[in-house]
Order: sequence, then C-alpha cells, then structure tokens
Amino acid sequence: GFAMGDMVTEVVLDHYDKRPGLPPSPSRVLVTLFDAELYSQTLALAGRLRTAGVNAEQFLEPIRLGKQLRYADRKGIPYVLILGPDELAAGQVVLKNLATGEQEALSEAEALEQLGAS
Repeated sequence: GFAMGDMVTEVVLDHYDKRPGLPPSPSRVLVTLFDAELYSQTLALAGRLRTAGVNAEQFLEPIRLGKQLRYADRKGIPYVLILGPDELAAGQVVLKNLATGEQEALSEAEALEQLGAS
C-alpha cells in the first residue's frame, strides 16, 4: 500500500498559508575543498569551526570552486571559507560573503569572529 497523508498535509498548509519558512540549510559557512591534498586541513578547519559554535558544512569532493560556490548558494549558506595552498602557507583563509560577493583574506581567528563564533 501507500499513504497520501503527506500530500494532504502539504495542500492544507498551502491553503491556510501555514507552510513553515525553514532555511534550506542550517549551515552558516561552507568549507570548500581546494584539492585532494588539502582534504585533512579543510576537514580539520570545519571541525574547529563547529567546536567554536559555528554551523559549518564541509565539501567532500575536490571539484571546481565555482561549483562549490553554487552549491552553497543553492543551499542558502551565506558564507564560504576557502583554504588553498597559498592561504595555508600564509596562515590565512578567504572568507567570501555570497550575498555581496565580497571576500577577504583573514586569519582563522578573524574569520571565526566574523562568523559569530561563541
């Protein structure tokens, strides 16, 4: 058998304009994966963000950065952290605001502060 309860619930919620406005993702930031060689560093960065109280999501596949940014945008994640080889060598990360397109190189502590770490 099958159930149609979810469809009825959806119709009733729409009819009475009571559909909850939930964000597509609870994540505040997406940590991108520049390449496979930086996997452990970006995974550790995402872990430190979570430990600091920032909802972070980690991209697990080293695909083009543009696709990773579009993924974050589609999910409604407002910020992206980029850790490439140059940033790693400089002890920095790039924080990009997807709404404004602005990005800046920051220390990890400065990025945590901007992301509202607790």
